Amino acid sequence: AAFALLLQLLAGGRGAEPAPWPTLGGASKARLVNRLWLAVVALTLIVVGTVGGPALGFADPDEIDLGLSHLAPGPAHWLGTDGVGRDVMARMAQAAAAPLALGACATAAALLFAWCYSSLMMSRWAWLRDGAAATLRGLDACSMLVALLALASLVRLNLVSMSLAVGLLATPFVVRAMRRSSGLLAPCLAVFAAAVAAESVMSYLGFGFGGWPPSWGRAIIEGREHMEYAAHVFMAPAGLLVTCLFSLRWSYHVIAGGRALTAETR
Repeated sequence: AAFALLLQLLAGGRGAEPAPWPTLGGASKARLVNRLWLAVVALTLIVVGTVGGPALGFADPDEIDLGLSHLAPGPAHWLGTDGVGRDVMARMAQAAAAPLALGACATAAALLFAWCYSSLMMSRWAWLRDGAAATLRGLDACSMLVALLALASLVRLNLVSMSLAVGLLATPFVVRAMRRSSGLLAPCLAVFAAAVAAESVMSYLGFGFGGWPPSWGRAIIEGREHMEYAAHVFMAPAGLLVTCLFSLRWSYHVIAGGRALTAETR
């Protein structure tokens, strides 16, 4: 289910634009607000756990204790331990660093590229405007996953190169949002979700960031080896990844759908 959602976000063209979601036209304002708050709470818990893990009393994610291997979730280890006794919750908080960092940097890059495109389109030289428009159409037709795999075959991926790549590929989506004057919060959430999905897929395929702790995608691969006797080692990263992506997507669709509903009632 996690990677079906990732492929929905990445396989097609049109940058980071999410696949269609069930219509929100029949949802009341209260239901929209409840969905948004649920997504905000889930994302806040993930971010707080990642940034403030040590302050919250999380165990050392790299501490090995073979006597505690494959412990089931319990009061001492809320998500259990892995095959060498490391605390799964602490490792999942550590694993969130790379996708969340990429999400923030790629979103900032997409906004910067969209601003540059808008500046070029105001140029007095027709050839410059035509070149910018043609470039945007080309980016719009690209598959993010294919483009990232091509980039990984040429250079070693790191936070900077992948942020620029995801931000550039997401630029058409942000530009369309700017043209509609529908606000930037919703498209920024969509770009953030696509960046998290991109990092997870690339990490799953073995193209994670060098020098960073293993992220959710890599943790899912490692957890598959423990499925028969310690399923929580696999379910923890998969569950957190799905929760993060669905929270971002729900936030996007609630905000965008709420704007559409507001426009209809005016």
